[in-house]
Amino acid sequence: MTSSKGRADTSVPLMRRPVNWLSVIAATCVLVEGVILWRYPTSSNHPPSVVVLMLAMLALCIGAGALIYHINEHQHPMVGRWLGLLAMLGGVSLFAVSAINVHKGLEMKQHARMEQILSACRAWANHHHHDFPPDLSVLVLSGVINGTTLSDPTLELKSLVLPKDYKTLKPSLLATLVRKNSDYRYTGAGLTHINRPSRKALLPQLIVLFVNNQEPVKPGPLAFADGKVRYISARQMPGVLAACNAARKKLGLLPINFDMATPVGAAAPSPYNK
Repeated sequence: MTSSKGRADTSVPLMRRPVNWLSVIAATCVLVEGVILWRYPTSSNHPPSVVVLMLAMLALCIGAGALIYHINEHQHPMVGRWLGLLAMLGGVSLFAVSAINVHKGLEMKQHARMEQILSACRAWANHHHHDFPPDLSVLVLSGVINGTTLSDPTLELKSLVLPKDYKTLKPSLLATLVRKNSDYRYTGAGLTHINRPSRKALLPQLIVLFVNNQEPVKPGPLAFADGKVRYISARQMPGVLAACNAARKKLGLLPINFDMATPVGAAAPSPYNK
């Protein structure tokens, strides 16, 4: 058959266009993947299974094969190579969304644990002349925090396991054990008389807790002496750290730096000196 202009008519009726079975298989993988994720939603305690990962990889590989299968043929518009492309995107997207949900759940746990430690510090201050604890080991001894609280869930490591006889250890040994094995760095030592007006104004700037792998140019959660845990972006982090050290200087405390050993803090000036 030729067209009115004398050229061969290469059009093929819709019903006669071939089905790309590779696309159909890839789409089936995505469908099964979606059903599994719907039946077993991912969370911080239930990450995506290996089966979900394998289905996503199969959809990606088989979908790629569908794109080059009989490349010169006019395939069916619904079950042709375009279905393979959608299957590739769908398989990877479903797995990515499930992984993001897991990470968000871990970040929420991280935030909650930092809030728990910070709340314990402020409760300690309320019962000790408004002085923050000298280290986190005193909170461990009092039972308000434990090895799980001191572990960062986003690192996906095992929780810190304290020795059974930790309550009988010397305070200095327990303080060293907690400081070396905790996933959080405490910088509240030496922060005293927090309810004085001159100091309450500085509390929102004073960092008292951060994660071990925090860096000056890396975003992350920070716990402040006013009782709040805030997520600081990479762009804001240098300024927040500088403001913290300026406030510490006013209180007679040593500066902190994320990538250096945490100072134990200098004794703050007595309230009777001012």
